[in-house]
Amino acid sequence: MKKRIILCALSILFNYDAFSTHAAGMDISYQCISQGTNSDTYKITLKFYRDCDGISAPSSHSLNYYSSCGSGSATLYQVGSAVDVNPLCASYCNGGSAFGIEEYTYEATITLSHCDNWVLRVCECCRNNAINTINNPGGAELCVEATLNNTVYCNNSPTFSEYPTPFLCAGNYFCYNNGAIEIDGDSLVYSLITPLDNPGTVTYIGGYSVTNPVGGGSVFDPITGNLCVTPPGIVSGVLAIKVSEYRNGILIGSIIRDIQINVFACTSVNPPQLSGIDTTTIVDMTNINTYTVEVNCPNGSQNINFDINTINNNPPPPPGYQITITVGGGSWQSEVSWDIYDPSGAGAGTIIASGGAPYSGTACIPTTNLGSLQFRMYDSYGDGWNGNTYTLSGNSTLSGQTTGGLTGWTSYGVNTFNITGGPTCIGGVASVTMSWNNGIPGANFTIANNNTMNPTGTFSWNPTLADTANSPYFFTVNVTNDACPAPGSFSFQYQVIVTGTDMIATPTIANVSCNGGNDGAISMSTTGASPPFTYLWPNGGTTANASSLTAGTYNLQLTDGGGCTMTEIYTVIEPSQITSTSTFYDASCLNINDGSATVFPSNGTPGYTYLWNDINTQTTQTATSLANGTYICTITDSNSCIFTDTVNVGLAPAYNTAIISTNALCNGNTGTAIVLVQAPSAGVSNLTYCASTPGSSTASTIDNVQLIGDTFSINNNTTGACDQYEDYTNQYADITQGQSYTIDVTLGDCSNNYPSGGKVYIDWNIDGDFNDPGEEIGTIPDGPPSTTTTIPFTVPFSVFGATKMRIVSQFLNNTPVSSIGPCDVGVMANPVYIQPWFGATEDYSIVVNGGLVNATYLWSNGQTTDSISGLTAGGYSVLVTAPNGCTLTDYITITEPPAISTITSQNN
Repeated sequence: MKKRIILCALSILFNYDAFSTHAAGMDISYQCISQGTNSDTYKITLKFYRDCDGISAPSSHSLNYYSSCGSGSATLYQVGSAVDVNPLCASYCNGGSAFGIEEYTYEATITLSHCDNWVLRVCECCRNNAINTINNPGGAELCVEATLNNTVYCNNSPTFSEYPTPFLCAGNYFCYNNGAIEIDGDSLVYSLITPLDNPGTVTYIGGYSVTNPVGGGSVFDPITGNLCVTPPGIVSGVLAIKVSEYRNGILIGSIIRDIQINVFACTSVNPPQLSGIDTTTIVDMTNINTYTVEVNCPNGSQNINFDINTINNNPPPPPGYQITITVGGGSWQSEVSWDIYDPSGAGAGTIIASGGAPYSGTACIPTTNLGSLQFRMYDSYGDGWNGNTYTLSGNSTLSGQTTGGLTGWTSYGVNTFNITGGPTCIGGVASVTMSWNNGIPGANFTIANNNTMNPTGTFSWNPTLADTANSPYFFTVNVTNDACPAPGSFSFQYQVIVTGTDMIATPTIANVSCNGGNDGAISMSTTGASPPFTYLWPNGGTTANASSLTAGTYNLQLTDGGGCTMTEIYTVIEPSQITSTSTFYDASCLNINDGSATVFPSNGTPGYTYLWNDINTQTTQTATSLANGTYICTITDSNSCIFTDTVNVGLAPAYNTAIISTNALCNGNTGTAIVLVQAPSAGVSNLTYCASTPGSSTASTIDNVQLIGDTFSINNNTTGACDQYEDYTNQYADITQGQSYTIDVTLGDCSNNYPSGGKVYIDWNIDGDFNDPGEEIGTIPDGPPSTTTTIPFTVPFSVFGATKMRIVSQFLNNTPVSSIGPCDVGVMANPVYIQPWFGATEDYSIVVNGGLVNATYLWSNGQTTDSISGLTAGGYSVLVTAPNGCTLTDYITITEPPAISTITSQNN
């Protein structure tokens, strides 16, 4: 099978002449033996074609190869014996005295490193002196080249199934094809090039050229490699065909075949020709329809079936009777030739058949020659002792000397035999043998009436849809007769194109407008040569349009009026789900609606609008003046996609009040009361801080940490714990703005009494790091274990809330304490220790409370200061208005001792 890149033009050749002797043709190919990581192994094969009238063929050839990656050489050794290209004719190859060609095969194995520009070259001196279309042929070398790009693939080059030395008849239309076969399925492109010399190229003379190698009207097809010529006269010419190989559109190699074309004056037997597809006229190189068939939408049941007929303009053979001739068996067969001669009768003086040795074939004895005939054998050396014999068989009427040979010292021997009838002749020298090159795997080519005057080949193939991938396909047909001194032949490459439907389906896709929606749609516009077009959607719909689609993939099956189908896959997409993050500020207290909420939508199409469900139905991104509670914001993007976000607005921590009072004395107004207002306490921090894991903890540990707070304190003793990182944020101390405190830290170790140092950090601005000014509150100097360091600090007035304290210790190993950081992560790994290592980290929570604040007061007795006096027994309330406007009410009861009671008694 051969797949080719289709070019758009045929190369038209023009006119002139040719003739023929030693190097008559050559080609080179390569085969991948094995693929390696950095190099590949190839078998290189050289085919050399020798004119048997010249010197002997060499036993080996030199191969040179080179690239930008290097160069080398190898010896190509002959494998097997020479093959006579035309064994049925008596030629210089088999003891006769006529033109003949032998094929020799040479091989070598080489290894090529991966490179994209390998060139493999073989040259042989010298070209055949009989060539008369180039300057000084006997002084020109015959050279062929192959190129290879093996950076990715271990490639196999094409190979040829036809001999490169065609024999032509002057004045006859002749087509030739190399029958290239490409086993890897790569694309082949053919081109005519000037034959190579060493160095350079040959020089054409007399009007001959690369596009006019033998004169006369000629046509070359770069797609199939077909070359058709009509040489006007006897000539021996040369041409070179380059076959370039492409894979996935990239050139990966090429080979060159050098061909000698020999044109004879054929007077008795015309060469056969091939017809176009299903016709009885000669295939027309200029009309692609005569050698191309195309099938659309193959499904494995559509049979491609057509005939290729033989065009044979020779008259049928005269009536006669057939015999079988076998010559050979000796040790010097190339010295032997023979003929059958009629010495008397109606056919007297006729040479009926001739040939060389070895030979096995049939001959037709015409009716006019029946009777006594002579079988004559010749020994060109003249000794007669070569041991060759002949046998005549296959006809029951044969008698006389039907077997024999040369005996004695002689160059000529005559044996007489008789024939009176027998089986009739089939075709004689004008009979034609048809063959093909099996160019399309899975296809059949059945030949009827082969070896007759007019064999017919029937091509049959049932391609499938999968075969469209490697289309077009090619196969070569060859027809050859038995004429001598050179058989007439004709070879041509036919093309089979396997295509899918020519339908072109153009979709218009409306994607789903909102995530989770079903308003997607696909509308089809279909063109093609075979309407009407039908549709089948996954949901069973049969119209050109599909609607109400959700996001997803949809397979559409289209069928045209001819029954061809194809499947198209379309994807309907949807936008991402709108998401939203939010921030809020709590309401100060129940009686003040000063909370707010803000939403931040994303993933939608910008141009958002907002609608809050508060009492004012606000339509801005931020809703303000909110009381504590739950609020829903409906977010709509510019595609009208909707998302709702819920925001909870809480209450800020409440201020606290406390009343200190003294009760009234007996029957007096000596009671007092004072109300104290304190800022609310903070909640728990939810910030995430950087990791700090300073490696192994065997050299420096944190044994004890103590911070005495207002109400809650940290007092954590972990002596001997050998801690590396400990999270103690469940422990906290509460401290107050503007107040001073101390932290006591004792460092230790688990072994070796290593000295160590450390640092203490507090995140004062509660932003999730310890990098801001003032957040490194103290240093633990480098010292021996069990040393306690006291670090004093004052709480800034700017801080309020829950935050984190971090203590980091390290075995400093001659580095300063200043090198310690709050986010150190060390690695203890052989052979390199990455600082810091041998240390520990502990984290704690810190809660910063607000201090006492000023407020306004209104007591139930009308007084407006924080303290009142002169109170008699009874209940008193105070309305406190905090600095943020929040009001608080507190109560106190002033008591007094019970009144002294008296009892009056009277004595009568």
